Amino acid sequence: MTASKDLFTTLWLLGTLLTVPGVYGQLECAIEDPSGLQWDVFYGPRYNLVSQFCKQQSQDEANSLSWKVDINGNELSPLQDRSPPVTPSTYKEYGVQLSWTPQASFVTGSCSRSCAKTYQDTAQSYCGHTGGEGNSMAKNGTWDIGCGRYSWSITEVNHSPPTTASEPSQPHCTSTPSCQVATDMWCSSVLHQS
Repeated sequence: MTASKDLFTTLWLLGTLLTVPGVYGQLECAIEDPSGLQWDVFYGPRYNLVSQFCKQQSQDEANSLSWKVDINGNELSPLQDRSPPVTPSTYKEYGVQLSWTPQASFVTGSCSRSCAKTYQDTAQSYCGHTGGEGNSMAKNGTWDIGCGRYSWSITEVNHSPPTTASEPSQPHCTSTPSCQVATDMWCSSVLHQS
């Protein structure tokens, strides 16, 4: 019970520090709404969904940028975002939207925090440790770092095809009494569907 209390205290303290405007900016997320995507897949030692987005953002930080990325951080086109994940046996398929919006009075070079550092700290904060096991990213959130705002939104993509009632196939049989019963039943079911 002490470890759980210590973890709660640490996360509360970190949350307090991260919400003091002007110090580290203001991080906001719904910790009661976990995404199911682990924090160390979002930004961890082995996986990192944000690096390519942050590389692009750093080349033109004065303009807004918004990408939908795959599990490897690759920007997805509208057609690609329907494709299966690279390793479907390891990960469920998630859609991750990353965004940067500079302040109206933004001056290039004025940010004290980089894109990568902001998202890394987000993943390691209370926003990256939600859910029953405490290792899931919050579904969405924002971090206003003073010079602009970073945000994320994680959705689990469901690709189940729509279910439709299939038409029963006509029985193929010889002229027997049981065949006639089967044919009559098939005809009756087809008439009731229309």
